[in-house]
Amino acid sequence: MMKQKSLDGMLLNLSPVTLLTGPDRQTQAEQLITSITPAASGNAVPADLQRLSVVSDANVTGAQ
Repeated sequence: MMKQKSLDGMLLNLSPVTLLTGPDRQTQAEQLITSITPAASGNAVPADLQRLSVVSDANVTGAQ
Protein backbone atom coordinates (compact mmCIF):
# COMPACT_ATOMS: atom_id res chain seq x y z
CA MET A 1 0.00 0.00 0.00
CA MET A 2 2.92 2.35 0.51
CA LYS A 3 3.45 2.52 -3.24
CA GLN A 4 -0.06 3.82 -3.94
CA LYS A 5 -0.03 7.21 -5.62
CA SER A 6 -2.31 10.21 -5.33
CA LEU A 7 -3.97 11.74 -8.37
CA ASP A 8 -1.03 14.10 -8.76
CA GLY A 9 1.51 11.22 -8.62
CA MET A 10 2.84 11.57 -5.08
CA LEU A 11 3.44 8.43 -3.03
CA LEU A 12 0.87 8.08 -0.24
CA ASN A 13 2.91 5.89 2.18
CA LEU A 14 -0.18 4.17 3.57
CA SER A 15 0.23 1.51 6.25
CA PRO A 16 -2.72 -0.82 6.88
CA VAL A 17 -3.88 -1.24 10.47
CA THR A 18 -7.11 -3.19 9.92
CA LEU A 19 -7.80 -6.57 8.40
CA LEU A 20 -11.49 -6.42 7.46
CA THR A 21 -13.29 -9.74 7.19
CA GLY A 22 -16.76 -11.19 7.25
CA PRO A 23 -17.97 -13.28 10.18
CA ASP A 24 -17.27 -16.51 8.28
CA ARG A 25 -13.53 -15.76 8.19
CA GLN A 26 -13.05 -13.95 11.51
CA THR A 27 -11.47 -16.87 13.35
CA GLN A 28 -9.09 -17.61 10.48
CA ALA A 29 -8.05 -13.96 10.32
CA GLU A 30 -7.39 -13.90 14.08
CA GLN A 31 -5.31 -17.07 13.76
CA LEU A 32 -3.31 -15.51 10.93
CA ILE A 33 -2.59 -12.37 12.94
CA THR A 34 -1.57 -14.44 15.96
CA SER A 35 0.76 -16.58 13.84
CA ILE A 36 2.72 -13.59 12.53
CA THR A 37 3.61 -12.11 15.90
CA PRO A 38 7.36 -12.25 16.61
CA ALA A 39 6.95 -14.70 19.52
CA ALA A 40 4.89 -17.14 17.45
CA SER A 41 6.88 -17.01 14.24
CA GLY A 42 10.39 -16.97 15.69
CA ASN A 43 11.39 -14.61 12.88
CA ALA A 44 11.54 -10.90 12.38
CA VAL A 45 8.06 -9.70 11.47
CA PRO A 46 7.64 -6.34 9.73
CA ALA A 47 6.25 -3.69 12.06
CA ASP A 48 3.39 -3.01 9.63
CA LEU A 49 2.10 -6.55 10.07
CA GLN A 50 2.44 -6.42 13.85
CA ARG A 51 -0.02 -3.50 13.98
CA LEU A 52 -2.85 -5.29 12.17
CA SER A 53 -6.08 -5.88 14.05
CA VAL A 54 -9.03 -7.94 12.89
CA VAL A 55 -12.39 -6.28 12.37
CA SER A 56 -15.38 -8.40 11.38
CA ASP A 57 -18.55 -7.01 9.83
CA ALA A 58 -21.71 -8.91 8.92
CA ASN A 59 -22.03 -6.77 5.79
CA VAL A 60 -18.92 -8.45 4.34
CA THR A 61 -20.24 -11.60 2.74
CA GLY A 62 -18.71 -14.68 1.18
CA ALA A 63 -16.17 -17.13 2.42
CA GLN A 64 -13.35 -16.40 0.00
